Amino acid sequence: MSCCGVFIMSSEAASPAGQAPRPPRPLTGRFVLILCMAFFGIVAAVNGVMMTYAITTMPGLDAANGYVASQRLNREFDAMRQQAERGWKADVAVALRNGDAPVSLALTDRDGRPVTGLAVTARLAHPALTRADHTGLLTETGPGLYAAVVPRVQPGAWTLVLEAERAGQRVFASRNRIMLKDTPL
Repeated sequence: MSCCGVFIMSSEAASPAGQAPRPPRPLTGRFVLILCMAFFGIVAAVNGVMMTYAITTMPGLDAANGYVASQRLNREFDAMRQQAERGWKADVAVALRNGDAPVSLALTDRDGRPVTGLAVTARLAHPALTRADHTGLLTETGPGLYAAVVPRVQPGAWTLVLEAERAGQRVFASRNRIMLKDTPL
């Protein structure tokens, strides 16, 4: 026993009785090479799996051709300028009831008169997956009043995209972030 109360035993005493102690295994270059190759092989395999999942679930592409997207953006700026000059005002209401989302739009001009005769679409755009988007065609229920029910919508954060056309030309567009919570009837 030592001064601290710890028993010190030699390595020979730890081996089973009647057996000679085994000599330590030397660390060779081959063993180190195999360990390094196994470690980096596992890291590379995990990275490959994670990259595959990341790319297949969210490709990250908004536009296939940057030039075409920039030209489209210039047209969007022109359309926004024209919409601002019209001075239209929109009141929008969206709710989620038993999995369906009723959307209503009241559209008036700068003098407060209802804007009629438009083809209006509403799109609930998912924040991450375009394949999860929902679209509905709003019908005119009264002068300047448009409504539709978008079916099978999940609760959560969405972008409500409203677009109105007259004679095939877009005359109104709106994008709003909304949070939908299901409320039973």
